[in-house]
Amino acid sequence: FFSRNDWTSAAIQSFQIAIAVMVVATTIGTLASLALMRGTFRGKQLLNVLLVSPIIIPNIVVAIAIFGFYSTLRLTGSYIGMVLAHSVFALPFVIIVLTATLRGFDMNLEHAAQNLGASPIRTFRYITLPIIAPGVFAAALFSFIASFEELIIALFIAGAQSRTLPIRMFEGLRLEIDPTIAAVSTMLIVLTVSAFGVAEILRQR
Repeated sequence: FFSRNDWTSAAIQSFQIAIAVMVVATTIGTLASLALMRGTFRGKQLLNVLLVSPIIIPNIVVAIAIFGFYSTLRLTGSYIGMVLAHSVFALPFVIIVLTATLRGFDMNLEHAAQNLGASPIRTFRYITLPIIAPGVFAAALFSFIASFEELIIALFIAGAQSRTLPIRMFEGLRLEIDPTIAAVSTMLIVLTVSAFGVAEILRQR
């Protein structure tokens, strides 16, 4: 694996995309979770359903929809297009984890900080975020893994600039008989189990 450029370049590409997706999905998902848990606006339930729908709808349907939308914007085959598409797929994982985390949050802590003169932004930075940080980190891990191992959407919209490791594995299974695929599969299993183990430890905190 480490001696072949086609495998290592695909792995590096997957890491780069997954890290970008982790940042985008975690940021948007945290804000969305706060709005869904604290907000009282109309259509909140509908918004919640729309945000988590990518993990309910079959991946092939999501991939076709994204491909059709990207074709009009000429984003097919681009790095940005891949990051945005994977962010849509990873966002539900962030929202589900953080919604569960926020349900156990004591709102009296925020009220006390604001009664003592803290602004909402300052309250979030020094009170809310440190308390929910384990949940945010766990959600970030989930989004990273969701992006790193995603194949179907990548097959539809990937180009030369966004050829990921799952795509390379898929090609290896179809076009060649090579034991490298077993080594890569083992590494991915170890990575996934380790990430989910860390996420579960943080979630329990």
